[in-house]
Amino acid sequence: MIGAGALALEIATYLSEESQPSKVAAIVDELEGRYRDISAVLGYEPALVRDPSEIENFGDLKVLICVGDPHIRWKIQSELRPRCAGLHTLVHRSAFVAETAELGEGVIAAPFAFVGAFADVGDNSLLNVRATAGHDVTIGPSSVLSPHANMSGFAVCGTAGFLGAGAILDPSARLGHFSKLASGSVLKTTAGDGFLLHGNPAQGRRMYRVPDAVMTAAPN
Repeated sequence: MIGAGALALEIATYLSEESQPSKVAAIVDELEGRYRDISAVLGYEPALVRDPSEIENFGDLKVLICVGDPHIRWKIQSELRPRCAGLHTLVHRSAFVAETAELGEGVIAAPFAFVGAFADVGDNSLLNVRATAGHDVTIGPSSVLSPHANMSGFAVCGTAGFLGAGAILDPSARLGHFSKLASGSVLKTTAGDGFLLHGNPAQGRRMYRVPDAVMTAAPN
């Protein structure tokens, strides 16, 4: 597990509730954070290290990224994926994922998350509690949908996009790469890359630089 904060504690709870719980070999964080609480939830104490290089046989392990900032999720994925065995996918038993939907590697679907027909959820994305990805939506890698966020049919969220709690993408609306839609806001059309937006209808301005690697590798 990468991260030892509050989100990691929630994700550890999901792991502990699996019918066959995955074993956490180590937790990586520069600070102790909620390590003791996470260990109590898991029922054992994984190793706590500051860097993956301290983990024996790290290349044979899968990584579960437990960080809520999409920019950091994208950075961790880019740096660690070539060095590990892959990303661990976690879908809570109460989440709904349509048979025709596609989930990438390392996706986390929290309790009561919804993924509709023909939705495409990119690698390392996080759908928090009761987040909704409607039919035919596209979610770029390392994106985060906060609790009760909603993407309506055919909406698009770019790479490392962020929807705050209760934020809405209307049908066919598009949130650009590395853009953020504030809690409770409604995006009705298209927002460019690197924007911070808020309001209904959502408006904003460019705030974030989009790495060149995103522009060359991310889907249009």
